[in-house]
Amino acid sequence: MKKQILILDQQSHRGGAQRVLDVVLDSLQDDFEPLVAFPRPGPYLEAVRKRGIETLIMPLGEYQSGRKSIANMLAFGLRSVYCAMKLAWLIRRRRVSLVYMNGPRWLLADRLARCPSLFHLHLGLSRRSELFLASRTARHVSRIIACSRAAAVSLVGAAPELEGKTTVLYNPLTRFAKEVVAEVPSGIRAGAAREFVVGIVGRVTP
Repeated sequence: MKKQILILDQQSHRGGAQRVLDVVLDSLQDDFEPLVAFPRPGPYLEAVRKRGIETLIMPLGEYQSGRKSIANMLAFGLRSVYCAMKLAWLIRRRRVSLVYMNGPRWLLADRLARCPSLFHLHLGLSRRSELFLASRTARHVSRIIACSRAAAVSLVGAAPELEGKTTVLYNPLTRFAKEVVAEVPSGIRAGAAREFVVGIVGRVTP
């Protein structure tokens, strides 16, 4: 029987972290049984489900970047406690071997649920509230993967004791290199054969 990995994604639409998760799912499916939890229905949930991967809704709330009001933060805390209870029940019932958190919003709920876990950090944390919460709740995770040195430093700078469990692993590009090249205007592709071209990859969502 394959060991089960519970994957907690913090948004239900496709962004950079979800493109990386596509590659993770490709690498897991032969040897493990992934179960992916989303905060609400959405197009990325449907895309994962069409791949034959089991999904479920864990009502953490929709992810929104930017400043949060006091009311939003209190609501997030209450939802995290509720999700933690559901996670603890699910982990026991499904005999989950590892929890993989694809973003920081799950750290509080996972800390309360308690299970061997891996936290994937996809961005640098800059706001004080983010750093305060992440630096404290990340202390319980088994391993931390950061997408860049800058992302790792943002977390380890706030909690130096996390350095020993933090590894920098750069995002894979091979999976969608062809589709990206296909979207490049032909004039630029033609110029690339004669000139030295530097490409800069930024966020894939507004």
